[in-house]
Formats: sequence, structure tokens, C-alpha cells
Amino acid sequence: PSGAAAVDFTVTFDEAVAGVDPGDFTPAATGLAGTSVAGVTGTGTTRTVTVNTGTGDGTLRLDVPVTATITDLPGNAMVNLPYTGGEAYTIDKTPPQTVIVSVQSPTTNRYPIWRWRTLPESGGIGLFRYRMESAAKIPNPWTETVLRLYSPKEPLADGSHTLYVQERDEAGNWSAAGQATVEIDGTAPNAPIVTGTASPANDT
Repeated sequence: PSGAAAVDFTVTFDEAVAGVDPGDFTPAATGLAGTSVAGVTGTGTTRTVTVNTGTGDGTLRLDVPVTATITDLPGNAMVNLPYTGGEAYTIDKTPPQTVIVSVQSPTTNRYPIWRWRTLPESGGIGLFRYRMESAAKIPNPWTETVLRLYSPKEPLADGSHTLYVQERDEAGNWSAAGQATVEIDGTAPNAPIVTGTASPANDT
């Protein structure tokens, strides 16, 4: 399956052809809306046709209608149209469910452990990616993993640190990011300052 915004079809003719343009092809979609031919490239006997996959989940095939104006090099029109026997893509635009992320907070531990889980019907394949965002709001790049936990290799500073986690499905869709924030306070308080009220003067 594919979750891509556009897919490519390879069209092979039995001899070199001319006059090939996007209007010579028709997307045949089931369960999808807004599909269209985006462009055609290639020469000779082969063309690559790029098709926008639109929205929704379903199947997408590329047909050659009877109105196609493709000819061979001497100018003979193509016969045996329409052609509807090509291979079809399975299009899946639905992302997995959001990952459930947890961490102990607040804590003095500068190496906190984030853990995450998914529901049985999440739709993912168990491939995750995560990234950290700290109080400075400077996000780190995504890191992929098959593990379901993360602990930093370097100690974290005092403050808030948020871990975002996503899961991918077979079609390449990433879920919305689940997240959990830890508040770290590993700085011990100073000794208190004790003050009192002076005793009033004892007048005699």
C-alpha cells in the first residue's frame, strides 16, 4: 500500500510512440476522490505517468481511454482501446492511532525514562520515531526505533522536557504525535534563613 500524495505508473508500448500527453490517460479510482494525472515523462517505448492520489482510502489504476490520441512514429493510431488491464495501487491515507506516552513527573532524575504503548487496533507496524523538545523550545530531529522506551544518554537540565512519539503504518503514514512532559528539579534547596522579632525593651 501507499500513502503518497502521488504515485508513478510505468507504461510500456510495443513500439516507439508519439503524441503522448496527460489527456491520454484516465485514473480509475475506487474509494478515492480528487485523483488526476499530474504529468507524463519519457520517450520511445516507455512513459512514466505520475498520478495524484487525492483523498481517501482505496485502489488506483491507470487506464488508456478510447479517446487517446497516441500514435506510432509513422502516425498510425493506437488500437485495442480502451486499456483497463493495468496493475493497481492500494492507497491508504489513514494514519495509525496516536501513541500513548508516559513518564514519571516531577522528578529529580536527570535520566528519566519515557515509555509508550499502542492499542491493539492502532493500525501501525511497530516502527516509531521520537524527538525531544526542551524548555528552550528547540526541537531535536526525529529518531526512528522499534523500542517502546527512551532515556537520554546525557543528563537533562532542570526544567520541562517533552518527548513526542509517532508510529508508522505499512503505507508510510505517521500517526499524530503522542507526548509526555517531565519536570526535572535536581537542585537541592539552600538552608533556610531564620529571623525573629526582637524582644521589647524592659523599661524600669
